[in-house]
Amino acid sequence: MLFEYKLGMRNLAAVLILFYGLTSMVITSEDFIVGGIGLEGIAISKSLFSHVKTKLGRGIRSVNRNKVPGWCGSGTKVIKSKTLTYPEKGIECWFHSKYGEITDTLAAIRLFQPCTLRTDKGISIGTSSENDIIKSYGVNATGRHLEYIYQEQGIGFLVQDSLVFEIFIFKPTSKKSE
Repeated sequence: MLFEYKLGMRNLAAVLILFYGLTSMVITSEDFIVGGIGLEGIAISKSLFSHVKTKLGRGIRSVNRNKVPGWCGSGTKVIKSKTLTYPEKGIECWFHSKYGEITDTLAAIRLFQPCTLRTDKGISIGTSSENDIIKSYGVNATGRHLEYIYQEQGIGFLVQDSLVFEIFIFKPTSKKSE
């Protein structure tokens, strides 16, 4: 009771959610990210909300309205999404349809510090450079500085201070016929 009194009920709930999330992680640094597919055992356009919670833990659940530039389709659009965020793991999972409505199917994954996972081509947050991205994935097709989005491969990178800052995984777009 003393613990509840000092923290307050809201803060206690947040502490318990974070604690549960920390003890439920089964992905290791040996696992890797595959553009357009997902993480080990978590697949874009296939994994459901309940499956992600089983694999990663409870996380912090929220419903958001986000402006999404480029990596979930062409142009910038506002989408409503349900998210599961794991700040201590550097993983955020977005659940929404291509029309920007909330669904239980995984649509995209955002990876950020302190995530130590690497892509199947060896790119990781905080250690890989812009040159590493270009060597592994090709020239930046977006034409935007510090934003490397590979629509057909289902992966995007944000760069800050010459290093990868965030990685996004999403459903790839199909190649346009020539």
